[in-house]
Amino acid sequence: KTFTGLEVLPKRWFDGMWKTTSGNPLFLEEVLKSLIDAGTLFDRTGLKINDTVPIPSSVRQITERRLAALAPLPLEIAQVLASGERAWSLPELSQVSGRPADEVAEAMGDLQGGGLVRCESDRWWLKGNLMAPIIVGLSDSKKRMERHGRIGRFLEETGSGNVEELALHFWEAKE
Repeated sequence: KTFTGLEVLPKRWFDGMWKTTSGNPLFLEEVLKSLIDAGTLFDRTGLKINDTVPIPSSVRQITERRLAALAPLPLEIAQVLASGERAWSLPELSQVSGRPADEVAEAMGDLQGGGLVRCESDRWWLKGNLMAPIIVGLSDSKKRMERHGRIGRFLEETGSGNVEELALHFWEAKE
């Protein structure tokens, strides 16, 4: 209500904002401020429902600062997490990265300590979808293609990927 002046928000709008920000209060506030500043929160019919939300510069700066403090392995793992909407177990991340499970567990601790990931039922996700394009953008196209290829082959070999995931990863890998 503080930002929109509305008592009730449309479910589709609320769901989109939740998906984008993962409920992170800072990200939610920054996205709303950004939409208000850009004049894109409302259209002539009322609250505007966007399927895509631009990444506010404040969120980009916060995320880049957190990422700059990471060692190479936690950054590599963050890039795997940012390469799709899948939740990963530590053994899966170990297999995809080709690194021992204890090293991956330590990397996940670094990511969690930096407020970048969350864990539920032994599955790991990025804390907010807004971070994914920033994280993915930190590697060059050759490394992105290699990472997508590794993920696609892993999903195919283990039978754990659906058609959309496989298509995404093999398309991005140019395989």
